[in-house]
Amino acid sequence: MKLIKSVWLAILIFPIIILGQKNLNFDLDYARFNYDSTSSYLEFYYALNPQGMQANQIDKEYAIEAIVNLEMTNLKDQTLFISKKWKVQDRLSLADSLQKSLIGVLGFIVPEGKYSIKLNVNDSKNPNFKKTIQDTIEIRPFDQKKFSISDIQLATSIKQEDVEVKSIFYKNSFEVTPNPSVLFTNLSPVFFYYSELYNLILKDTSAEFNLQKILQNSSGKVVYISSKTVKQSKKSIVEIGHINLSNYPTGIYNFTLKLSNSLTKQSFISSKRF
Repeated sequence: MKLIKSVWLAILIFPIIILGQKNLNFDLDYARFNYDSTSSYLEFYYALNPQGMQANQIDKEYAIEAIVNLEMTNLKDQTLFISKKWKVQDRLSLADSLQKSLIGVLGFIVPEGKYSIKLNVNDSKNPNFKKTIQDTIEIRPFDQKKFSISDIQLATSIKQEDVEVKSIFYKNSFEVTPNPSVLFTNLSPVFFYYSELYNLILKDTSAEFNLQKILQNSSGKVVYISSKTVKQSKKSIVEIGHINLSNYPTGIYNFTLKLSNSLTKQSFISSKRF
């Protein structure tokens, strides 16, 4: 999967069509990470599925292009904080066109505040084939003096060996391929997650942290739980893991990371629905 910025010579318009599909298949997700006392680092994850898009045929491949426009507005004073427009392009084989999504990531340092997010995306060769995504997000900088957990990033895979350092998905020695759709299927049933633990220092040196990983179904019933001890550390710690969902029925689930002080039982919780 590549985000290609080169310009292609159009030879033939070829529609990659699935009957009944009215909107462009584009997904957007995000996660907030620690930056400093006044800002957070916000990552956007996006995925474009080319089904239904029009494409230029070049030899035995098909070139597709989508135009994406992202705006992020501070709701307090209505100032436009982010305005970014870019193209998502690639060449696909006909077989790829039925299953391959183009995935990307964007990161911004965002000051504390409440923001509206609006994303418009359309097929450059068929502007009416489009999608709009709107959301509201609150940025609260992580307390620099208390232990905490970042948002949970869902992923389709996490590599720990033979990683590509120059990959846009590389961070903290891992290669984390996002799953912006927050959807897992029988074709990709393994739930991968990435998160970061901050300020793991307690006044009592004998105390430790307990990290629980909890999976609940739509009724709130716990269907999976595990825990481990996390020692005190001045440095942030990356928390990654996976759960095989093959034996779980279809539905909406909630995954929670719960970090607790072993003595006081004070906790910090980060959760993600999928």
